[in-house]
Amino acid sequence: MYPGNGSGGWLPRVLVGQGWNVMSELTGPGDFSGDGHPDVLARDGGGALWMYPGNGSGGWLPRVLVGQGWNVMSELTGPGDFSGDGHVDVLARDSGGSLWMYPGNGVGSWLPPQKIGSGWNIMSSLP
Repeated sequence: MYPGNGSGGWLPRVLVGQGWNVMSELTGPGDFSGDGHPDVLARDGGGALWMYPGNGSGGWLPRVLVGQGWNVMSELTGPGDFSGDGHVDVLARDSGGSLWMYPGNGVGSWLPPQKIGSGWNIMSSLP
C-alpha cells in the first residue's frame, strides 16, 4: 500500500499481503461491502472473484467469495458508483468486447448485470 500524505505526496509504502501473484486481476471499487471501508476485488486463475474487505487500518478482514466464472471477462475495473444509486459497481469487458455493469447492492453482492456497451475490445484496457 502506498498511503497518501494528504498533500499530494506519499508516505512510506506498507506491505499488506503476499501471494497476490495468483490473482489475474485486481480492482479497488471502493466500499463494496458497505461497512465504510474500501475493499479490493481479486480474480484468481480459476475465475473466482474474491472480496478482500478493508479493515479501516491498512489491512484485511477474511476474504469472501463474491462470484464464479469471472475468467470469461478480459478486464475488470471498479469505477465507484457508476449507476448513481449510492453503491459501488464493477465494469467488466467480455472477450467479444461487450461492456457489462455489475451493480453492487451495498452489502457485498450484486444486482443483475446490465450490458452497457459494445465494441470495447478495441481498447487495450479499461480505466
